[in-house]
Amino acid sequence: QRKETHELAIPQSVKEAIGRRLTRLSEPAIDALRTAAALGKIFLFRELAAVSPESEEALLDALDEASAAQLIRAHGGANGASSAGEDTFVFTHDKIREVLYNELNSIRRRRLHQRIGETLEKLHGAAAAEAQSADQHAQDLAYHFGLAGDLARSLTYSRRAARNAERVFAHDDALKFLEQARESAEALNRVDEIAAIDEEVGDIHEARGVIPLAVQSYERALGHATGPAARAALKAKVGNAYVPIGDPRGLAYLEEALVELDPKTQTNALALATALVGRYYHYRTEHRKAIEFLERARQLAEPLGDAETMSSIYMYLAGAHQHLLQYDDSNRWARAAIELGERKQFPFAVATGNEFLSENAAGRGRWDDALSYAARDAEEGRKIGSLTRVTWAEFSRAQGLHGKGELHAALQGTLAGLAMCEQIGVARLATWLDPMAAIIAMDLGDDESARMHAQRGLERAQQLNQLVLSAWALHAQGYIAIQRGDTRTALEWYEQYVALVRDTENGVARHFVMGHAAKAYFLAGRLDDAARLTERAIADATFADAPHYLALARCVQGQILGAQRRYDEAMSAFDEAIAAFTATGSRLELARTMYHRATLRFELGNRDAARADAANARDEFEAIKAVRDRAMAEVVLSK
Repeated sequence: QRKETHELAIPQSVKEAIGRRLTRLSEPAIDALRTAAALGKIFLFRELAAVSPESEEALLDALDEASAAQLIRAHGGANGASSAGEDTFVFTHDKIREVLYNELNSIRRRRLHQRIGETLEKLHGAAAAEAQSADQHAQDLAYHFGLAGDLARSLTYSRRAARNAERVFAHDDALKFLEQARESAEALNRVDEIAAIDEEVGDIHEARGVIPLAVQSYERALGHATGPAARAALKAKVGNAYVPIGDPRGLAYLEEALVELDPKTQTNALALATALVGRYYHYRTEHRKAIEFLERARQLAEPLGDAETMSSIYMYLAGAHQHLLQYDDSNRWARAAIELGERKQFPFAVATGNEFLSENAAGRGRWDDALSYAARDAEEGRKIGSLTRVTWAEFSRAQGLHGKGELHAALQGTLAGLAMCEQIGVARLATWLDPMAAIIAMDLGDDESARMHAQRGLERAQQLNQLVLSAWALHAQGYIAIQRGDTRTALEWYEQYVALVRDTENGVARHFVMGHAAKAYFLAGRLDDAARLTERAIADATFADAPHYLALARCVQGQILGAQRRYDEAMSAFDEAIAAFTATGSRLELARTMYHRATLRFELGNRDAARADAANARDEFEAIKAVRDRAMAEVVLSK
């Protein structure tokens, strides 16, 4: 059970009331309760018996007496059996425990915690440095040895407790244990361990995406690191922390690491640092330059066969090609990661490989493939206990469900993903998911939720300062405005978007959004600009072999051509879009295109065909609960 420090003052009236109850107990009962108080609010009889000098019979008598006085009670199942089959007791109120504990003078407290720590260490078989039981009880041992002032053991067990907490993504707990470990290491003047602890703290902050604290911790570790190899490796970590935000200081640290790492003795670290330089350029949307460094890193890493480094490089290559819309190349590296993971028994690579296959399928509008690969990613994540992998799978899954028109399921998955992001502190993924939630909520007619998610997504994107995330967040704002019929506001958001992506080589930033931006310009009456953006969207979708997004651009093109009275060309564009959406199973966009074709047919006087299109669109909107779109179809049908 979790131990807490005793810092809050207990009111005198409470002390006196508890004291009166305690004076009615025998001295053996009070002694037993004092020892139990040091064990915690909930305590195991087995542990109390191991720590106490009294016999088990005497202890049971003491506990019976305390139970009769309603100071403690059996905890758990019948007869006090806990869920683990242990006899467990709990203080009826924590103030009782605190009064008993505080009655001990400081010397007795330290000695009691020392005795408890040493006894529990023996009891749980924790003497062996790598014993499994030691890990299971590291938190309790860190607590007792910390209060005992046993610095060496406090250091050992608090670091183990931190690792345990990290495994279950309890990052705040891990940081508290590392703080205790660092205090112990400082008191013992163990410089190398101080550096190692600071590095671990940095790793946690980096995993959570809290860049300033990650950098601060790594730089503090650098101040204590003594060997050149350790310093070079730490510089690579500082650079890696800066990489996601494209900060030039990150590149400077990585370049120093490249110079300082020994190519003979630190080849693997050199390969990883080289890959991180590539990753830096990737986040700066210089993906071709990123690939150059990643290929150099691959040549260094592959002869060594380190699964973790190689899988990272393969993933970075998959990402760089993905953002250039080179989906086939991206899939090739994703499959290389999967094959590596299966061959090396490194399931993390299998999971991340499936993540990229899922994202690439979604990027093409192949929704069933996206869902299948996302399921495999999540399955592998659950096998290895990685909530991060399970959470990342939710984005592609939400895209797949949304594309298929399963709006409620898509929103539920997106919200579940956001809840997991909050739990494990993954800020970058949350910046993808919030705009996704905004778009889906808007399709379902929940304007308030849509605005909340869109605003939060924009704020997150501004903090991370990554072009593709900023583009995605701006899109959510513009999409909401279009759906609400606020053309002026939609154009303002999409003008910001177009200015942002105009000169980028990041195809993803254009590919997902450009067709929607063209729609905003069309609605604002800027037909030439809308046509230009549509042509760019068509070119990107054709290059990416992405039929859904090509159809999305064709639908906008049909509306532009209709406004220009080029009716045959407009009808052809709508027909092509409808055929593609039918093939991809894109129900929502299929219904929307049918609605637009219906309006054109009404304009051309083909009322029967128009009403058939509008009725089909209305029925589809009704089936998928796209309430605002359904209302528009009803307007057409009422003509």
